[in-house]
Amino acid sequence: MKRDKELKAYAIGNDRRYAVVISNSKDIAAFWLRDAAGYSNEEMKKLNVWEFPLDKVKL
Repeated sequence: MKRDKELKAYAIGNDRRYAVVISNSKDIAAFWLRDAAGYSNEEMKKLNVWEFPLDKVKL
């Protein structure tokens, strides 16, 4: 069975504080964090987004 979309981890925040969201889309991850954390659109524009593929993570 082939997966349609690959899940990725997105770290969203600044250099001091960030949240990690697992999603198949950068936009969906950002919208989810905005709604869940109560950020405004202006606050979200100030945050950085780092993408991490889950299949290449080494523990």
